[in-house]
Amino acid sequence: MRKIAWMRGATKAFTRLPAGVREQMLEALAVAQRGGLSDTARPMKGDLRDIVEIRIGTAGGSYRTMYTTQFGAFLYVVHVFQKKSTHGSETPKREIDVIRRRLKAIRAVGAQRN
Repeated sequence: MRKIAWMRGATKAFTRLPAGVREQMLEALAVAQRGGLSDTARPMKGDLRDIVEIRIGTAGGSYRTMYTTQFGAFLYVVHVFQKKSTHGSETPKREIDVIRRRLKAIRAVGAQRN
């Protein structure tokens, strides 16, 4: 079972989620820790194909947790946010930029260890 490592900023954002959403996110992360893919999760595409997105929708909004299991024995929670756009399901560019920056940091740490 993989250990969870939280990127700086993701932990704080996670604690701000509604309790029911946090609970569903933790259930999906537990599935990922065991090597599975939750029904609420889907891999991203393109240069972010190493990232898996957990999507939880409620009457109060839509929430996302992004993680990767591609680096070592850890499941890295890369980013957590509330999706506020009402146009489609596409992840907003500002959130994609945060994910790319944090994924780059994970890759840099992995390269230093090798």
